[in-house]
Amino acid sequence: MPSFTAIIGTGATVLSSIKAIPQIVKSLRTKRLQDLSWGWIVLGLVSSYFWIVYGLLLADVPLVSSSVVTIGSFMVLFYLKRKYG
Repeated sequence: MPSFTAIIGTGATVLSSIKAIPQIVKSLRTKRLQDLSWGWIVLGLVSSYFWIVYGLLLADVPLVSSSVVTIGSFMVLFYLKRKYG
């Protein structure tokens, strides 16, 4: 049975990886991104980059994998903001 720490870590990883998906879906539907902050997008990209580096230094594959998904989501938002926002 997984430890409590592993369960919490897995939950945090999954939620962090999918946190931008509702915004992506809404942005694709409405094509309105005026209220979406550039600062939030850039902070998401930079923090995800640092998590990837940190995960690589620790050789933590789940951390790197979730951070790659997260940075991909923020890259999509960056593109949509440039296109529609």
